[in-house]
Amino acid sequence: MKKTPLLNVALSRTIAGMGHGDILVIGDAGLPVPPGVELIDLAITPGLPDFASVLRVVLSELQVERHVLAEEMQKVVPPALVEIERLKG
Repeated sequence: MKKTPLLNVALSRTIAGMGHGDILVIGDAGLPVPPGVELIDLAITPGLPDFASVLRVVLSELQVERHVLAEEMQKVVPPALVEIERLKG
């Protein structure tokens, strides 16, 4: 039985298989996904789960080497940006 909060099997498997230099993108429903790239859809309804909740759980499982933020995050989603900065520590 898992001790950590991540219960989604596909996301847990993906994170467990990640190594140095691998990339994980957390995006909303409008983010285009190129052919051949694995998509793990966590959506239940619009806005659920929210970005910050997904990020919080992913960070409980994944050691992040570096991160990149879309410029739109600063303009469109300031609350999520505040949460990102808080979680970075």
